[in-house]
Parts: sequence; structure tokens; C-alpha cells
Amino acid sequence: MTVKKFSDAESRERKNARQREYAKRTHFASNAKYNKENYTPIVIRVRKDIADLYRNTCDNLGITYSQVLHEAIADFLARPE
Repeated sequence: MTVKKFSDAESRERKNARQREYAKRTHFASNAKYNKENYTPIVIRVRKDIADLYRNTCDNLGITYSQVLHEAIADFLARPE
């Protein structure tokens, strides 16, 4: 099990602060348009307890929620058949 650096509330606030800062630094509306034209969302459903643990772990590690999934997809596609 991962040792938490921050409480759940602190982790969530740090994540929200990063997202607010990102929205300020970038042109959020133009990025949204670009993303809509060039990306497709992949949606999965997991149990709430697993989702909460996943979010907390990502927050504690300081990584985005999608980073782990992008790496898993890249690893899967790179596998020899």
C-alpha cells in the first residue's frame, strides 16, 4: 500500500489548484476544440472504492489520472503478437 504524503482533502485541493493553474496558462477553449477534433474519449467503469483509491494514489504521486492509462495502452499496443 502506498504511504500518503497528503490527506485526501489536501491531495484534492492540490489537484484542483494544478488544474486551475493549467487553465490560466493555456487557452482552455481552443484546447477543448482541438481535443474534440483530434481525440476520442475512452470510458471505463470501475467500483467506487477502486476509483477513490486510484484518484488518491495519483494525487499523492502528483500524476494525472490519464497518465497511467496512456502508459498502459502504449504498453499493450507495443506487445508482440
